[in-house]
Formats: sequence, C-alpha cells, structure tokens
Amino acid sequence: MDIQAFIDERKELGLSQKELSNGICTQATLSKFENNGKIPSLKILIKLCNRLGLSLDSIIGVNDSSSKKVAKEMSQAEFNLIIQEYDDAWAIINKIDPDILNNDKNLLMQYYYLRGYLNVLDDGDLFDAVFDFNRILSELDTRGETIFTFLSFVGMGMVYAKQGDDSKSEYYFSKVFNNIYTMSIDDVSKIWRYINIIFILRFTIRKNRIWKQLMHC
Repeated sequence: MDIQAFIDERKELGLSQKELSNGICTQATLSKFENNGKIPSLKILIKLCNRLGLSLDSIIGVNDSSSKKVAKEMSQAEFNLIIQEYDDAWAIINKIDPDILNNDKNLLMQYYYLRGYLNVLDDGDLFDAVFDFNRILSELDTRGETIFTFLSFVGMGMVYAKQGDDSKSEYYFSKVFNNIYTMSIDDVSKIWRYINIIFILRFTIRKNRIWKQLMHC
C-alpha cells in the first residue's frame, strides 16, 4: 500500500485531511490511514482515491507502473484535446488498447470520452463517437454518478448539432443544463472538464443560433 503517494497527491492538490474526508469518512479515519497505515473499507478508499483523481491500482500497487503510464498518457491526450492539438491527441489515443483498462472504470470512461470528442471535433466518424458515448451512458456509468455522463451528453448533443438535428441536440444539452450544477467539483480534473463542458455548450449553441440567423437572411 503506497500511502505516501496518496499523501503527496492530497498535498499537491492543496487539500487538508478535513477537506478530503468531507462527506466520505471522518477525519480521524483518514488520519489513521495516513499516519498509522490503518486501511479503511474498500468503499471509502475508492471514494478518497476518486476525489484525488487517483486510481486504486496506483495506491495498492497492482499493475502500478503500467496503470500510471496510461493515466499519464491520457492526461496528456486530454490536454491536447483542450488546446485543440487533435493530431497529437489522436497519436496517443490510437496507441492505447482499451482492453488493458478494464480494471479501471475511470480510465476506461476517460478513454471513450476522449475518443468520442476527437471524432466529433476533428471531423471523424460520428457513428464511432455515438458508440463511445453510449458505452459510458449505458454500461460504465448507468446511474450518471460521474462527470463522464455529462461529457457524454454534451458529446451526443454535438453529434446531432453537426447533423443539423436541433431537437435531438437540444435534448442532450438540456440534460446537462438541468443537472450539471448538482455535480460536485472535488478535484482538479473535474474543474477542467466542467469548464470544457460550459465552453462547448456556449460555443455550440451560439454557433447554431448564428447559423439559423444566416439561413433566414
């Protein structure tokens, strides 16, 4: 159990023990884990790791090096996506075998979200994009408990917006507008994804309105 990696990540994110444990467990439980090595229940440990943006594997040491390597590569691909360096993002994603991610649901959802967005934003295959988003919505996050569900709704909205189907795009965008503000933003990666969602929504909707205005002229 690599407790020090856990502590280092918490401190790097600027979270106190009280802030990290809030809503998950008592501060005393977290303190006993960090200071005395007393491991909490698996459910609590997973929630703590998710809040830090860590995979459970990176803490317990299972497939540690390969898991960290893939996580780092996908973080770089996501950064490339945000700054619109699509070729570089594709180069990373195309080298990743999704089968090796089956033990880490968060990494698998990140993979499908990235591939879906690249197909939509880089004029790729929209059918592949729909498949990727549906993997998240219908299999990996059926209860809509992660930000990947909202990212998938936005992705589906963009697909239909590109096809000129306003009613379907608005259907998916409304799911985001109605619920995104209830999503807890408790780690750095969620903040960037949240900002990305808002930016894409505003840009896509404004673009559609401009297009409609031009069509009426």
